Amino acid sequence: MEFTIKLDATPDEFFDRLENSIIADIRVSTGKAVSADKLNGYKYEKVTTGRRGVPLKVKIKAYRRPERYEARFTSGQGANAINYRVSPLPGGGIAVAYSESFSGAQSQRGLFAGLNGKLYDFRVKHHAKGLLKSIERDIKQARKSGVDKVVLPDELAEDEKA
Repeated sequence: MEFTIKLDATPDEFFDRLENSIIADIRVSTGKAVSADKLNGYKYEKVTTGRRGVPLKVKIKAYRRPERYEARFTSGQGANAINYRVSPLPGGGIAVAYSESFSGAQSQRGLFAGLNGKLYDFRVKHHAKGLLKSIERDIKQARKSGVDKVVLPDELAEDEKA
């Protein structure tokens, strides 16, 4: 599943939020402070939040600020691959090309496989668009407030003393 959405943001504003989210996830999951220049190729393990708490292996396959982020999340059920490609638009704003795919640990066949695939694509697209619009709202709010840089809470920020 893939789509492209236009957002009122600059590539740097978008990647500030994305980068801080990734760094915070690594810190919460592993207790390690990782700098942005170490994200490309970084691997870690985490457990999802929620009732089931699914263990995941995460590999950041590509991190090239401010244009691309690609990651793979592997669990017992299968693997999700996500990809963000960001490009500035001539009149301002950015185009974010988003793609996501899932390959199950066990392949499905028949009518239900097709239905499950369509349902999965619909849910993923709906969730991803909501997330991207939320990032855009956050950026616009930060502009109104005069905040030009996203700052992580102290407990998630990289250790200055390390």
